[in-house]
Amino acid sequence: MLEVAINYLAVVVAAIVNMVLGAIWYSPAVAGKAWMAATGKSSMDVKKGSDGVAYFVSFIAALVLGYFLALLIGAMNAATLGSGAWTGFLAWLGFSVTTTVSDYLFTDRGLRLFAINNGYQLVAFVVMGAILAVWR
Repeated sequence: MLEVAINYLAVVVAAIVNMVLGAIWYSPAVAGKAWMAATGKSSMDVKKGSDGVAYFVSFIAALVLGYFLALLIGAMNAATLGSGAWTGFLAWLGFSVTTTVSDYLFTDRGLRLFAINNGYQLVAFVVMGAILAVWR
């Protein structure tokens, strides 16, 4: 079995960056208004649903993503900004897009919402991959 050293501080930093990217991406200045329109939510709905549990679970998910992305980066021996970003892109394409596309199609949530949510995931995977590869 391939042994990969994990830099846990890099995983934590990548998870924090993921959360910051999400806050920026879903802000009204970037994609927040379009996301609310696509989901049928108002700003009041979003404020009501913004409890600590959702952010805590999201952060744990970002940590898990960072850990497994670090494993993949180590297995692929990605050690540069570009190779880490490329690995993040491939992980996004191979795992995130492929596991969400059917859900959007069968629940009729629309291409716009798919593009908004997967656009964020693309940015997050690529940036996290770059961080984790450089900071191995």
